[in-house]
Amino acid sequence: MGPDCGTAIVNGIPLGFANVVKRGAIGVIGASGTGLQEVTCRIDQLGAGISQALGTGGHDLSEEIGGISMLFALDALAQDDETHVIVLISKPPSPIVARTILERAEACGKPVVVNFLGANPHDLARPNITAATTLASAADIAVALLNDQPLPAVENEVSCDDLTMLQNACQSLPVHRQAIRGVFAGGTFCYEAQLICQQKGFHAASNTPVAGNRALANIWQSEDHTLIDMGDDDFTRGKPHPMIDPTLRNQRLLNELNDSHTAVVLFDLVLGYGTSATPVSELLDQLSHIDMNNAPLLIAHVCGTEADPQIRSQQISSLQNAGVIIANSNAQAALWASTVAQTQLQKKELNA
Repeated sequence: MGPDCGTAIVNGIPLGFANVVKRGAIGVIGASGTGLQEVTCRIDQLGAGISQALGTGGHDLSEEIGGISMLFALDALAQDDETHVIVLISKPPSPIVARTILERAEACGKPVVVNFLGANPHDLARPNITAATTLASAADIAVALLNDQPLPAVENEVSCDDLTMLQNACQSLPVHRQAIRGVFAGGTFCYEAQLICQQKGFHAASNTPVAGNRALANIWQSEDHTLIDMGDDDFTRGKPHPMIDPTLRNQRLLNELNDSHTAVVLFDLVLGYGTSATPVSELLDQLSHIDMNNAPLLIAHVCGTEADPQIRSQQISSLQNAGVIIANSNAQAALWASTVAQTQLQKKELNA
């Protein structure tokens, strides 16, 4: 586990920001803390379990470091009799490092699922390696491989039922509300959401922009479509991370709700050890001052499990009772937010 690693589950013991998940036969290696949490929690929700979940630190797959922690962890899981399927997670690594990682994964003797966010799946294709385009799909594929089941279809479109639900929710939104605003505690969630919105035609500004998006001129002021990583160093110098103390994140979320241009506010709620014991209560206190009948839509994803101290289903119920729309994954939440923006754009074009 390398520098800046914030999440791991070793022999069933959560370290740092981590969740309570079932033991099982899937090993996960991640150069991404919230990415590791998203995949391990979804594997748990699908009924499978985790042998080991090893964080490497976010810089491990840079050319300077060369992926030494991921390579070490990959060799360890390849030799671990309790691990039958391996999942690798990262933002796009250095091409040279990616080649080395993929060659080692191909030769490890176990099925490997690779989710390098933003990478072309065709560039990851190798014998023994299955590419995943989202964190959620990485978990879905890993469980299917473990159970010798057909690989699940990639969900990159909104279902008919979900489309109807979102369009109905948009009916009361005035046409001038056009912008997607994302306020994230998890850096990888912000990154993945930017990619999905971009794929749907919505290029956003961010303090941590993906390729093709633009950097915010002022990180304290959103412009048009904006997705913010509140856990970035810009916001956490001298302050606790928003997963520990969500005060600053909640204030930014309220600012976006009060912006007359905002159509939808997208956010994450991360549960587990190390995070706030009452992540929803402070937010609900703030939302009580908002006229939700005239506010933008709120779409959230809750990353956690029923065994976490905060109990995922209780947090979801509290949010739903406050009018928040809950998605099953970060990827689905971003897809839904894009659908809201598309619906609002169609209104604008009809009124032009």
